Amino acid sequence: MSALDDLQQNHNPWWESGTAESAEPYVSRQRSDFTYKRDAVLENRFVAYAGPAGIGKTTIIHQIIDSLVSEHDTHPRNVLYLPLGNPQYQIGSGVIAESIEEFTTYVRAEQGKEDEAYVFIDDVHASPDWARQVASALDSYSDLTVAVSLPTIDQADFGLLEEFQPEAEDFDEIILPQKFYDSIRNDSAPDELLEVGDTRYDVRQSLKRATTDGDPAELSSSLSDLSKSLEGAERDIKRRVRHYITRGGRAENQASEVARNLELTVYRDIPRFQQFEQRSDLHALCAISATSPGETFQLTELSDRLDCDRRTLQRYLDVLRDFFIVTPAYQYKHQRRRTVRLQPRDPQYIVALSEISPDSILDVEDERRLVTVSIFDHLKRLSYYYNGGDEPVPYWEKTAATVDHIVSTEGAPLPFALAFTRSEEDAKQSLRRFMQEFDAEHGVVITRDTDWSVTEDFSVIPLWLLLTIC
Repeated sequence: MSALDDLQQNHNPWWESGTAESAEPYVSRQRSDFTYKRDAVLENRFVAYAGPAGIGKTTIIHQIIDSLVSEHDTHPRNVLYLPLGNPQYQIGSGVIAESIEEFTTYVRAEQGKEDEAYVFIDDVHASPDWARQVASALDSYSDLTVAVSLPTIDQADFGLLEEFQPEAEDFDEIILPQKFYDSIRNDSAPDELLEVGDTRYDVRQSLKRATTDGDPAELSSSLSDLSKSLEGAERDIKRRVRHYITRGGRAENQASEVARNLELTVYRDIPRFQQFEQRSDLHALCAISATSPGETFQLTELSDRLDCDRRTLQRYLDVLRDFFIVTPAYQYKHQRRRTVRLQPRDPQYIVALSEISPDSILDVEDERRLVTVSIFDHLKRLSYYYNGGDEPVPYWEKTAATVDHIVSTEGAPLPFALAFTRSEEDAKQSLRRFMQEFDAEHGVVITRDTDWSVTEDFSVIPLWLLLTIC
């Protein structure tokens, strides 16, 4: 038996046990979108799972493997897991091709030779030649499906693999920090939380129709239905908001691990796709975003602070966006970019990079920063739900008027204004000015903790309810 055989045996315990539950990365608790991520493997020959280091790609892969074996009658020996990021596997440029050849020749179950086989390659970008090797394997074995994980989609070259994925929009599956709804759907959650999935979608759809048609009646009705279904769980949900914004959906505070994974992304993963003379500038931008999320910066100010030109700064911003670390938000409808808001995608970046203690009492500014990150992240998800892709979520500023986020749906703008450090009426006044200038039908005020309400022009939605909906 070769050294590669030994490695494969160690990382594929289901070959002997018949279940992935014995693998160390496996956890039973699934995200609410797990079915979609698993079905991508069942319905396509090639799938890419993308997300930053430490976000849970390995866990989801093992959950999919367990589902294939236990629920879809896949023979355990027809599934190969290859953790390419493990230094033990970095034993040559052709390790992917060699591993798949040994798997298909010696491991696949004799009684299952006619069935589909699945290969999961974690951290596939550890091999510079990965795309060619994967394409060659798919071309050689018509009954093979390959799923890979990597830290970015937009920075990777999938040209050789396009023929194996006919639907371009289904080419990738993005894995982000757990959303609020997933973080509160656990074994101890009240039954009300586990039974509101359809009602949440009804609210999203009715909010969309209020935006496109200008009729908020359906929104009021769906919010009423959702509130009634959550009536017994409302206090528990509110209590969990603080836990979520300080931990980003994790059960425990993992700030030190998040900081380490961020460094791995900046100093290890990004250079495999794009080279920068000053990689430390990327980390500095992350730190700026953690201390000042949602604050407006002049692009010239940032380039001066980093001592770089505007073109280099734009490359920094683009690559941090493409690796799901920090998303730059720009002024709405401004063709020439002069300002930017830096939006981290994980609340734990704030804790990790600005020395907030998640177990102590949060001061007003720390709470504002954590809430800002959580709201932006969830509105980006709402935008993805409406548009089926990664559409920008910009902001809008005029003298004495600020709209914090604008989500587009069918080309119509849906503006959101936060009423945390300003009054609800001030937030509405900013929305009015925006709605008049851009002919928007409906606006949303996000409050700390008030009752929800819907009028012809505005919805007022408290933070806990907004996070639950998105």
